[in-house]
Amino acid sequence: MVASRRFADPREVAAAVAWLPSDASSYVNGQNLEVGGRMMQVLLGRLPRPGTPPLR
Repeated sequence: MVASRRFADPREVAAAVAWLPSDASSYVNGQNLEVGGRMMQVLLGRLPRPGTPPLR
């Protein structure tokens, strides 16, 4: 599970991918669109910081 407490439905990811080349996104530039339910924050939070012992 991820921070949103559920995994993405493939249709949710497909909707974001379809939105990118559409006219609805024409004003958006220079942004990162993360469609992961905050998965990256969960994964990065588990990485050991420099100078700390690794997780077991």
